[in-house]
Amino acid sequence: MAPRLYLAQPSVGRQLQRLEAKVGVRLVHWSSRKVELTAAGVVFLREVERIFEDVKRWHRSCAGVA
Repeated sequence: MAPRLYLAQPSVGRQLQRLEAKVGVRLVHWSSRKVELTAAGVVFLREVERIFEDVKRWHRSCAGVA
C-alpha cells in the first residue's frame, strides 16, 4: 500500500494508527505479507467514499450557482 501512495510504510502505519485511535475501531489487519481491511474498515471505507462523492456533487452544484 505505501509504495502505491509514494509514502514510506512506517508513515502509512502511523497515520492508520492515528485514524484508528480517532474512530475507536480497528480498520486494518497487518500480517507479515499483507494488509487487509477489517469488517469495520470496509464499512468505514464505504462511508468515506460516499462522503467524497457527496462533496464532489456539492462542489459541482455550488460552481453552477456562482
